[in-house]
Amino acid sequence: MKELLNATIKKYHSILWYYMLNGMKIIDTKRMWESKWFCLNLNMN
Repeated sequence: MKELLNATIKKYHSILWYYMLNGMKIIDTKRMWESKWFCLNLNMN
């Protein structure tokens, strides 16, 4: 029973970690795009 619980925790922990890392990447990409658009807008004016 304890082994099963530990395996489940490990599995979900890695899934959570994966989503957290991907979430960070998505946020960084969004920020990067926003700064690019900001620079483009500055260049337009």
